[in-house]
Amino acid sequence: MSNEQPLTVERAYHLRADVSAQRIAKVYAEALLRAAEKRGQVEEIRQELESLIRDVFDVVPQTEAILMSGAVGRHRKEALIQSTFGGRSSELLLQFLLTLNRHDRLELIRLIVQEYQELCEQRARRTRVRVTTAVALPELRH
Repeated sequence: MSNEQPLTVERAYHLRADVSAQRIAKVYAEALLRAAEKRGQVEEIRQELESLIRDVFDVVPQTEAILMSGAVGRHRKEALIQSTFGGRSSELLLQFLLTLNRHDRLELIRLIVQEYQELCEQRARRTRVRVTTAVALPELRH
């Protein structure tokens, strides 16, 4: 017996929305990667995006909540982006976040970060793999 949920109209809508959001996120990630390549900032932007999630959104979830909220207007979000990231991030990342805000796409930022990371891995010809072993492996120390 499967644990999968039955495909209802509501679930089908959300699955389509997820696929659509993923496609849109990829378009934004590709555009950001092209801009970063032109400036020689591909790795810097990758690190900044990871830091945005790890050091900002995961540490201060209210920041993410405000940026994702439909109840908060673009002008307030723009002010928050400027005050939070202005002078602390690259100009490219700042402008990218402001662009997402202008196009009401800030809610896609986590998907965009995932897509950007995947594009960087493809560019470097790296492939993510998941390895399962029969016995636990010793922890690696660097």
